[in-house]
Amino acid sequence: MIMKKIFFILFLSIFFLVSCYTTKVTGVNVYNYADDDFQYEILIKTHTKGRGSFHNMTFEKWVSNGGDWIYTNSINGRISADDIIFTQWQRELEWPWNISNINGFISINETEQTIEINLFFYHRENPEKKDLPYEHNGKYKLNIFNSTIPRIQKKHESGFEYP
Repeated sequence: MIMKKIFFILFLSIFFLVSCYTTKVTGVNVYNYADDDFQYEILIKTHTKGRGSFHNMTFEKWVSNGGDWIYTNSINGRISADDIIFTQWQRELEWPWNISNINGFISINETEQTIEINLFFYHRENPEKKDLPYEHNGKYKLNIFNSTIPRIQKKHESGFEYP
């Protein structure tokens, strides 16, 4: 009986230690965007490192670069969530690719951007809890480019590299 408990605790320890990952924001870039609806596109770049996966039974290290996109007409001061489009796919501004029902704001000055938005999610287990904080809320150093970024990501594309 004690041996089974020790084996079970050892298995859980390996499971949690081996299949972990961390994600961090590596930069927030603002680009000009020549479109009729929006003047700027903001890239929130992320870098994720992990190890292992019990889905494919490997314990190799892996790295993934990604990002989220915000589209707006202003990059000065406090911008309400009603005045932005939030999406995980570059230049996909319509449903089903954009995320609607956003609350909060973004605030931009010359050197930094503050992101404080909540995203709407429906939870079957707890239908009362609908707004969750965006996982990358916070203050970030801002890089402003006076150029248009080329299309670097298409829907369901993998293996791309963010600038």
